[in-house]
Amino acid sequence: MNVNFDHVGGLQGHIDQLKEMVSLPLLYPEIFQRFKITPPRGVLFHGPPGTGKTLMARALANSVSSEGRKVTFYMRKGADALSKWVGEAERQLRLLFEEARRNQPSIIFFDEIDGLAPVRSSKQEQIHASIVSTLLALMDGMDGRGQVVVIGATNRPDSVDPALRRPGRFDREFYFSLPNIEARRAILDIHTKEWDPPLPNNIKDELADMTKGYGGADLRALCTEAAINAVQRRYPQIYKSDQKLVIDPKTIDVAPKDFMLAIKKMVPSSERSTSSGATALPPNIEPLLRHPLSEIKSLLSGILPQRKKLTALEEAQYEEPDDGAGFSRELLLQEFDRSRVFRPRLLLRGPHGMGQQYLAAALLHVFEGLHVQAFDLPTLLSDSTRSPEAAVIQLFTEVKRHKPSVIYIPNIQLWFQTVGPAVISTFMGLLRSVPPSDPVLLLGILESQDEEVDEGLLKNMFGFSKKNLYDLSAPNHDARREFFGKIIEFVKTPPKGFPNPENRKLRQLEQLEVAPPPPPKPEAELTKEEIKAQRKKDYISLNLLKTRIQPIMDQVKRYKRFRTGVIDESQIRYLWEEENPNIVTSDLPPDQQDTYRPYEKAYDKHGVLGLRETATGKFYYNLEIVTIEKRLANGYYKRAVDFVADIKRMVKDARQTGDPERILRSSELLTNVEVDIAGVMVAEPALMAECEQVYLREMAREREAAEREKRAQVENAAPISEPTNVLHDNTESSLSNGPVQHSEVFPDNEDNRKAASRPVTPTSQFKSFRNGDNHGGGSDLNEFGSHAVGASNGTHGHGDGDIFMSNSEDHSGSKDTQGSSFGPSAQPKPPYSHTAPSQQIRRESGLSSFSQRGPMTPMAPGSQPADYTNEASTTQTTSDKKSSEHLSNQNYHTQSPHVSRTEYPDLTPYPDRVSQEDHLPDTQQNDSSQPSPHPRDSLLSNADTQENSGLNGSQSQSKPQPPLFDAPNMPATNASANLQSILNEEPHEPFVLDLEVVERLHTQLTLSTSGFSVEQLEQINTNLMDYVWHMRGEWNRTRVADGLGKTYNAVLEDMQEMQEIGPISQQTKDILANLSFQ
Repeated sequence: MNVNFDHVGGLQGHIDQLKEMVSLPLLYPEIFQRFKITPPRGVLFHGPPGTGKTLMARALANSVSSEGRKVTFYMRKGADALSKWVGEAERQLRLLFEEARRNQPSIIFFDEIDGLAPVRSSKQEQIHASIVSTLLALMDGMDGRGQVVVIGATNRPDSVDPALRRPGRFDREFYFSLPNIEARRAILDIHTKEWDPPLPNNIKDELADMTKGYGGADLRALCTEAAINAVQRRYPQIYKSDQKLVIDPKTIDVAPKDFMLAIKKMVPSSERSTSSGATALPPNIEPLLRHPLSEIKSLLSGILPQRKKLTALEEAQYEEPDDGAGFSRELLLQEFDRSRVFRPRLLLRGPHGMGQQYLAAALLHVFEGLHVQAFDLPTLLSDSTRSPEAAVIQLFTEVKRHKPSVIYIPNIQLWFQTVGPAVISTFMGLLRSVPPSDPVLLLGILESQDEEVDEGLLKNMFGFSKKNLYDLSAPNHDARREFFGKIIEFVKTPPKGFPNPENRKLRQLEQLEVAPPPPPKPEAELTKEEIKAQRKKDYISLNLLKTRIQPIMDQVKRYKRFRTGVIDESQIRYLWEEENPNIVTSDLPPDQQDTYRPYEKAYDKHGVLGLRETATGKFYYNLEIVTIEKRLANGYYKRAVDFVADIKRMVKDARQTGDPERILRSSELLTNVEVDIAGVMVAEPALMAECEQVYLREMAREREAAEREKRAQVENAAPISEPTNVLHDNTESSLSNGPVQHSEVFPDNEDNRKAASRPVTPTSQFKSFRNGDNHGGGSDLNEFGSHAVGASNGTHGHGDGDIFMSNSEDHSGSKDTQGSSFGPSAQPKPPYSHTAPSQQIRRESGLSSFSQRGPMTPMAPGSQPADYTNEASTTQTTSDKKSSEHLSNQNYHTQSPHVSRTEYPDLTPYPDRVSQEDHLPDTQQNDSSQPSPHPRDSLLSNADTQENSGLNGSQSQSKPQPPLFDAPNMPATNASANLQSILNEEPHEPFVLDLEVVERLHTQLTLSTSGFSVEQLEQINTNLMDYVWHMRGEWNRTRVADGLGKTYNAVLEDMQEMQEIGPISQQTKDILANLSFQ
């Protein structure tokens, strides 16, 4: 969020002065040129934490660069310039100021400058002294600084070197005090202005009054906590669910209860180290001390008169008198302000427990806006690194700097007895050094008897006038009567008026629905240049990955046992011949053919195509290192884990064979590969992360291509195929110019074009299926692709058949791998792997590269009947067979030609297809032993068959089924009784209240507590309130009043034994005399 001056509340004076320093020299340079003056170019922010120092700097940085005027802003923390090298910190500071001068006008902001320029002394290291000296010279040295404003911020101004705090370096010092009530209200307005519905003004006024001692950061945290409490109150269900639920944020309203919970939980930053002690009178004590507080306020207004200081900008709002050009009027006003003050002192004294602490805290609350410096014992003795005398000197320095100010000493008698004569002498000397007319108030609190007071010390400090002393006395009759009036009101309150947290009914929470997953964020469309750069980057990343894996592959090739698959090619040749339209095969069902079929196509749990042995049910991938090496050369592996996955598939095949030697060698191979790959992943994590991104981008490209082809088929338009770098589940020769294609040769001449369009033969099909499996990246190694790889990446000779990297030379010049010593491979072409192939996505989406255009559609060479299926397919081939979408991913079997549609086929081999009334011919035969790669489609087909069968066969005979159980009728009386108990409360006793008894109790409490101190009255009130709380459920309130009388007598007897109670006042005696006379 961009912070400007509108987001800063309660600091308008500081904002105006900052604008004078930065904005005025830019907007009105003629003003400074006329008077030949240099505007202030240094300011020090200091104050308690959380009062807006850094926020002001951020707002300044965002606000000064406006109206086309660019102001450069540099922000440095105190420790940024420090370095372990000698002289490096000074060099960084010099370069910073030189750059700021080149880009002037500019602002340099040092946050926590006390860490960069501390006070120089012999106890500190020499490095800090050198840095401070360099900073002093740069800020105000022989070289001009130019239009460079330097701002420093700290919450410990005493730790900053004093040489910085002078005009020319830090010309001004802004003290960020804790905000007063008006500033707190302005800050609350800023943080709640976007709330809907808006927070009422009366609530904000009460919050501003209750948050005394809160800084700007504390108020922001308070609003945040209140909003979170409102969420907990409105929707507690979201805390019990791990899923996102459907909610309506407009129904969340922040109530005063939420703010009260936040106030109880928060501790203001100003009170975390030491408590400020400035609070208003508590509501229960306020009647007892209201009169003394008002008298003390009026007394202070005469001792220390206060007048609001106006800035020059505020003074300009008023008209000037005609003779206002001279000094006489201003000097006269200052003379009156100075002459009306003479050594302001005030001592609050009285016996123990007369409310001195409450009054002192309330007076400090009244002094809001003044600098209050407490000289209490914790402040003087908390820092073990300094003596109490040094603490007194330092505190007096701050008092003299911030006028008007207050020196506050609680428990002054105990203070004199503890600190020692050295501290007392230091304190008295500094106190006498303050000029008599300076507005520095000494406020002391004394809780002791007269004989315990050292009159000499009190006379030296407060003995200038009788107005400097205020004696506290016991509360009078009216104050006590009002004080006990709250308890009397509670006696008159029926039980319904009391809160009952124990017996509250549990809230019935509404059931919230689970929110749908958020839509994916739309990715920004890349330009052609960005796409080209991205593909080039992917190409380089995959090449780097290949160079890391190639040494491992060289070690894998040493295991010659795995150069061929575990299943011989001749045993599975029939699986691929059936899919080749150029080879004539039997159209009989599998169980009626004489061909020996030991294997069938199947899929593992990840959807990877393999072979299943029909006799044992064992699953084989039939993968060997020749295919793995070609995949590596062609960029198939986007990630190192994909390479390891293929090695694991080879190991699984070895375990399925049961050959002990093959199992042993495969385990050894897997161990070596996993260790080597783990070393690569640890050594180059950045490359691994980039390869992961390449993998994700490749998946996104393939899905987009599949969606475009699907939309093209729906629109009956020619499909626009996206160039891909993989040929998934495709055994025909084709070209690919994907983004990460390695060693690609384009068909620039006639021979290449002929090779690219040559129809596939059974022999080349086997070769392409085995050696051209580029599932996940690279080109297919078919008649054209193998030549491309051999020309750049490897050599296909008549030796051991290895494929080498790009440093080797091409000696073969052949366009296929048929002459390799490895021989043809029977490795099936898997339609799915860890790289998310596009053909698998198209197969699952029902997409095809071909579509039926009319009743009779000619088939392209190398295509299959299933490629032309759509929702209304009627494609007839030369064998008059009808393709089915359900069989598009299984083995294809032909039917007998010229089947008449009016005849009933022989369904004896398929008893499950025989129905009582369903005589529709089925021209498609399914292999029951063949597992479907799409069980969801099979379930849908079975469901449709059962539904049709039920509709045709048994729907006419269905009857309404009677209920299994006869539910008895529930008696209506019980239901009405339960509803009655919910709606109506239980009956209670009659409300009994004798006002005469209550009034007699009120009078007894008021009269019998004459002479009691404030603390003693608090003790009595605590016991009475506890009794009222325990008896809040009693409907006979007269009995409660009698119990209160007995409780009071017990407490009074206890207090008389343990404490000393003051004498009865004369006012009480007169009242008792009048009562006895009546």
